[in-house]
Amino acid sequence: MKKSIIALTLIFVYMFIAYGTIKPNITVVAEEDTSGEYAPLNSSLQEYISYEEYLETHKDYNLVDAQIPIDIFSYETFNQQVENETDGIVTSERGSVTWTFTVNTSGFYNLRVVYYPVEGKSSSIERRLYLDGVVPFQGADQLIFTRVWVDSEQGITINNNNEVRPDQVEAPEWRTVYASDSQKYVEGPYRFFLEAGEHTLTFESIREPMKIGALVFEKAKEIKPYAEIIAELKTQYPIYTGKTIKLQAERLDMQDKGNQVLAIKKSSPTLYPISDYSSPRTEPYHPYNIVLNTIGGYSWRVVGDWIEWDFEAPKEGLYQISFRLRQNQNRGAFSARELRVNGEIPFKEAYSIAVTYDADFKMYTLGDKSGPYLLYLKEGKNTISLEVTTGQMGPIIKEVEDSARILNDLYRQIVQLTGINPDKYIDYELRKKLPHMETTFKDEGDRLTRIVEQIKAIAKEKSEKTAIIEKMAVQLKDLAKNPEGIVNRVNVFKSNISALSTWILSANEQPLEIDYILVGSPGMRLPNPKTNIFEKIYFGILRFIATFLVDNTNLSSDGSGDETVEVWIQSGRDQAMIIRSLIDNTFTPQHKINIDLKLIPDGVVLPATLAGEGPDVVLAVNGNMTVNFAMRNAAQDLTIFPDFEDVAKDFHPSAFVPLTYQGGIYGLPETQSFLMLFYRKDILSQMGLEVPRTWEDVEKMIPVMQINNYEFYLPASVSMYATLLYQMGGTLYLGEGNDLGIESGLASEEAMQAFKTWTDFYTSYKFPISADFANRFRTGEMPIGIADYTLYNTLSVFAPEIRGLWGFAPLPGIERDGVLHNESVSGVGNTLMLKAAKNKEAAWEFMKWWASSPTQVAYGRALEGILGAAARYPAANLDALSKLPWPSEHYDALINQFNNVVCLPEVPGGYLTGREINYALLAVVNDGINPREALYEHKKIIDVELTIKRKEFNLSTKE
Repeated sequence: MKKSIIALTLIFVYMFIAYGTIKPNITVVAEEDTSGEYAPLNSSLQEYISYEEYLETHKDYNLVDAQIPIDIFSYETFNQQVENETDGIVTSERGSVTWTFTVNTSGFYNLRVVYYPVEGKSSSIERRLYLDGVVPFQGADQLIFTRVWVDSEQGITINNNNEVRPDQVEAPEWRTVYASDSQKYVEGPYRFFLEAGEHTLTFESIREPMKIGALVFEKAKEIKPYAEIIAELKTQYPIYTGKTIKLQAERLDMQDKGNQVLAIKKSSPTLYPISDYSSPRTEPYHPYNIVLNTIGGYSWRVVGDWIEWDFEAPKEGLYQISFRLRQNQNRGAFSARELRVNGEIPFKEAYSIAVTYDADFKMYTLGDKSGPYLLYLKEGKNTISLEVTTGQMGPIIKEVEDSARILNDLYRQIVQLTGINPDKYIDYELRKKLPHMETTFKDEGDRLTRIVEQIKAIAKEKSEKTAIIEKMAVQLKDLAKNPEGIVNRVNVFKSNISALSTWILSANEQPLEIDYILVGSPGMRLPNPKTNIFEKIYFGILRFIATFLVDNTNLSSDGSGDETVEVWIQSGRDQAMIIRSLIDNTFTPQHKINIDLKLIPDGVVLPATLAGEGPDVVLAVNGNMTVNFAMRNAAQDLTIFPDFEDVAKDFHPSAFVPLTYQGGIYGLPETQSFLMLFYRKDILSQMGLEVPRTWEDVEKMIPVMQINNYEFYLPASVSMYATLLYQMGGTLYLGEGNDLGIESGLASEEAMQAFKTWTDFYTSYKFPISADFANRFRTGEMPIGIADYTLYNTLSVFAPEIRGLWGFAPLPGIERDGVLHNESVSGVGNTLMLKAAKNKEAAWEFMKWWASSPTQVAYGRALEGILGAAARYPAANLDALSKLPWPSEHYDALINQFNNVVCLPEVPGGYLTGREINYALLAVVNDGINPREALYEHKKIIDVELTIKRKEFNLSTKE
């Protein structure tokens, strides 16, 4: 009888929790922190209304034809450093500045901003706009102001018959723009509603400093359709009939071959000349040597990036403009550009110049079905610029983004009731508890169906661009008929939402590659852009023969230096080409040392070195491999160089721990990454939870999360265990100096307690041993968790639907003696010099140059330009890290954790430590072994291996 009562009670409690009727409002509040190390969760997380809703709210008003200049020198600041100069005020990358102004007539106004991009971290400037203390609508929270970049004065150079990409240098200038949508979903400048009376305008710094020269609320010039504009222009200016002007899109030289470009400006240092081998009609061309003959491509895909060309027109008049270009990446869609001539949009159609897909280069003339557009150019210097935009797809992408957000919110509400693996035999009463669910399925299904038809109408064809949306629409329509069926399809539903988010990312990318531009008379003769069969065969044979004669892995210098250093890199070809360019542009000219750079596969260096065929220097070496070289007397101790201590000051002291062996240091750090705490602001705010400061805070918030069917992610990795171990004051190995690693430190009380704390999360709190944290964080199933900080890059790029809804913070810690210890274990990649290096001094010069802040910054920015923001470089050089394009808030959190990192020492036999700790964890979780017993048994195995390896290398042992 008692057993029956107990069973019924348990069932009742389980159902009570499963149906979500227990929802305690428990708030876990971290202790007040006055150090500034912990950014508190914004409990009043603002839900911005859409721009369309904002306009609808004030639909009875029009744009006011009046100017309201703001006195920029009369301001108030909050945590903002402002410097007054004669031509404007310089605002820093943190804090906010507020101006007060008076409006006489109620209505809409555009905001003109005159700014100068002062020196910063070389990324675009970002500001959040407030009117009367409130962000007026979604989009005003992210205003982007670009910088200006040009090729260095040296321009394109030649090395071993290969053209070398020129360095990109900033060329700041005053720029005038209107506050507009950084995502280009909205055409033209934003409209801000201002009632008559006194108001405040606030710019909050998100990233980079800027000088502000003027702020004016006014009515921007109305952009009319082409038909109206050309009718006026034809009455005022003649149609040009002279010689065609050719502009090589990527270069300033080749004037002897007709190139008439005076200057090329860009919004990003990643928009540099690139090489194309696909067509011998690309100018200039070589079948196998590197020739930089186009610009753009995949690097020119980010909305808001622009390229501007300066040239001279011989006469005032109306000109036709044609391009030899290629859009071979957006199949079934187009890449859009916003055209400006002499800084202005010439007509309404110029907001979206669409280039459709084609596998080959083609001639593209600005125009429509009626014929080419005629553009007015003045006599003398003129500019043409193209800026990446979303064009007609903008409103569609915005709608899909809105739909994905709504569906993701619904998914979270569903799994709060059912869990992520619902039981199909339980009735969760979803219709009753989520009465809006059926309507949402139907409305979003209808919306996505309509969007599919719109995309087909724009693209003129059906493609994979619509397949994902169609799949989601079909599922939603089925669920609208049977909403309870979501219980059996919740995982597919989640996958389709993730696919929608991926589609948003893909649709926002607008790559375009340009060879040259022709400016001339209407109907000018255009060259044939495509190769014929004979050209393809001839140049194909040349390229085939070159594969036997040209060594593409040997990226050698031109031999202009006095000495030579052989450098191997275990990385991708893109990375190798960036390094080659940096060497040719900065290292060899300055140090007069040749670098033979070779791209080699992983696992080759150690065997080649032991066989006597190794290089002088190796890049991108894992920290654990460095000591392997040192143990075998194959690596050079860098402390022999007198300036080593000066070089070492650029890095966190922990970075040298895994590079140290028997008192010597055998590498220079390149990269250093560590664990951070990622959290969803929106979801934690809904549950009344704050970002945890200690592990006690984590334990307090777990019940609240689990009642709502949310999970905390804790990596089941040695790094996580070691992090807890060091936070508790323990160490992984015993021994001092040369005896470090003589015995494992896992028998200490700190090690035992850290292991129990770690395993309790998986046993008592049922944390998953493994999970796709990035994806589950994106969907909201795991709204908080610990991961390597490089996950930030992935989320920034591949989770656009949660932009602004998440953040990261230093790890939770443990208080000992009144001090919070929140150390994080860090991993290091490094540069290694081999002991057999022929010219150690020259090799050391190269290593110092490579590890220096200017080189690491240049490499990081170039890498991000080629591979995207997801490839942001985790530089070990602290100054270089500070100069990479991190938003100030996120950089502050990052550097706070960087100041509390530790690295695990590498010792002979240490490779077994991670393996045995993992075995001990699985023994506890899967077999129920006591944590202390499990760790102690595996500790003994580690000690045996440590002793064996120390004997092998003639080191002292415990025996």
